[in-house]
Amino acid sequence: MRPSFKHIDEAHERAKAKKDEEAGERAAAAAAAAGDEEAKVITVNMHAKVSDKTLQRERKSHAWLVQQEMQDEPILLDFVHRDDHLAQSTFQRLAKTTDVNVPLDVSPEEYLDLITPEESAKSTHAKK
Repeated sequence: MRPSFKHIDEAHERAKAKKDEEAGERAAAAAAAAGDEEAKVITVNMHAKVSDKTLQRERKSHAWLVQQEMQDEPILLDFVHRDDHLAQSTFQRLAKTTDVNVPLDVSPEEYLDLITPEESAKSTHAKK
């Protein structure tokens, strides 16, 4: 004859059912206590204090530098080969103005007018 453990299984099931009943009662009591209030979801973000060294490391990081580069507006530069006619004429015009004594105590606009008299005459006519 084999031993039977049926009475242990039945006791275990009764204890589990009683425990589930008590849990259900507690949940019902909590819902009744809450009444018509709806549960509000609150999100809290906790940030660790960032030290100066950490901040400096982040600013030197590749990702931060790439982000800064993407935020900068590009500066368009015109490249003219030195054998090009425009480059040669610009160089000759600038070379001619070097032997003219230009005072340094003038405004930037007057200085530009003095070193490039042909273009300043064109720009003043264009402004009028």
